[in-house]
Amino acid sequence: MRIFITGGTGFVGKYIVKELRKGGHELLLLSRVNRRSEVGIHYLRGDISDVSKWEKKLKIFKPQAAVHLAWEGLPSQEFDVTVKNLVGGLNCVRALGEAGCKMVVVAGSDQEYGHTGKKANENSPTKPYNMLFAGKTSLYWLAAKIAEQHKMNFIWARMFFIYGAGQRSGALIPYMVSSLKKGEKPEIRNPYGANDFIYIEDLARAVALLTTRKPKSGNEIYNIGSGKLTPTSKIIENVYKNFGLSAPKFSKNPNGPATWKGCYADISKIKKDYGWKPRLSLEEGIKKMVTQLR
Repeated sequence: MRIFITGGTGFVGKYIVKELRKGGHELLLLSRVNRRSEVGIHYLRGDISDVSKWEKKLKIFKPQAAVHLAWEGLPSQEFDVTVKNLVGGLNCVRALGEAGCKMVVVAGSDQEYGHTGKKANENSPTKPYNMLFAGKTSLYWLAAKIAEQHKMNFIWARMFFIYGAGQRSGALIPYMVSSLKKGEKPEIRNPYGANDFIYIEDLARAVALLTTRKPKSGNEIYNIGSGKLTPTSKIIENVYKNFGLSAPKFSKNPNGPATWKGCYADISKIKKDYGWKPRLSLEEGIKKMVTQLR
């Protein structure tokens, strides 16, 4: 299968590219810099801010499917950045439709559901709490209509809290590993929060399935998470454990039950439709990640 990917050179994209190559698919990756082609992987110079510069070459490639991951400037919540990404994403989906693409998977976010601390399924109401996630939600509604006009299958992949080697250095686990390697004590800003943590390789496997298998209908949303709400304190304990150290003890939460908590995924839909479920436990994922980073 010929598959076009935006954001394929980023943290999440690299793992998805690796997973798709296992299946022998021919890939075309959008890249802002010149890159040398590899076996089964070709590069198209450009970015989503000016689709007109590369959409003719996209038509020559004739993609059968696509994965749209690109969202420049993360984690910026600025209005101009959000609008730039929203318009770029919509033009990208339009260009795919005009190129004859039959399937597009677009990256959404668990943060579209808001900070509920509760399980969310694909029919749960969206409550984006800032400009970034309002932009993501807007992209879903508008891109789905563009895909419908072009008779292109559209899948919105709501990705929960992703972790793994290659994650930005300031994220919780990479930061802790870096500090402990230096013999320093990490400064934890919010040990009382909780999120649904999903290991990057499990997420990549889910996206590959969504991209390459026939969907149930023309427009579907799928949650990709662990299905569990994990306290930040448990993450901290596991990272320390991998260094043979005891985690610090935190005092009782001064904010009580009002602590910030993300939601967690009901993954029954993707289990039923694709037979997917996470393979690595949180403990296994952190151990693997720490081993790779040390």
